[in-house]
Amino acid sequence: MSNVTPTTDAERKWPKTRGQVYLATADGYRTDFLKIGFTKHHTSTRMSQLNNSSGQGAKGYRILARFYVKHPRDLEQKLHKYFADDRQDTSREWFNNMSVEQFYEVITKFACVRDLKLLRKRLDCSPYPGEKNIFLLLI
Repeated sequence: MSNVTPTTDAERKWPKTRGQVYLATADGYRTDFLKIGFTKHHTSTRMSQLNNSSGQGAKGYRILARFYVKHPRDLEQKLHKYFADDRQDTSREWFNNMSVEQFYEVITKFACVRDLKLLRKRLDCSPYPGEKNIFLLLI
């Protein structure tokens, strides 16, 4: 993932000290399974990487929710631990028996939130159809 060159204005403006924790689904994979992941790049870059490299037959990754956070890897690990009973395979990031709403509830519980802001400007320019359009800056 290193040396990824930003290709859009949104990717070029992305602060390098933060990242995103995301919830995704994939066409051609079980519809009741959701992927919890993180990236220090823009999620569109990460979805392209997953589409090009997935070995489980999952293609057409779609973001259902994403959060801009200060320590994305730490938060992702907390989420994986919290949803461990719903994990499909201990070596993968796919979970079942959970909803997008549960993801929102748990992510806001685990994030170290000093200032929680709804980023309204990003709501109207989401490149992900069907996304819940919730973008939070967690600092």
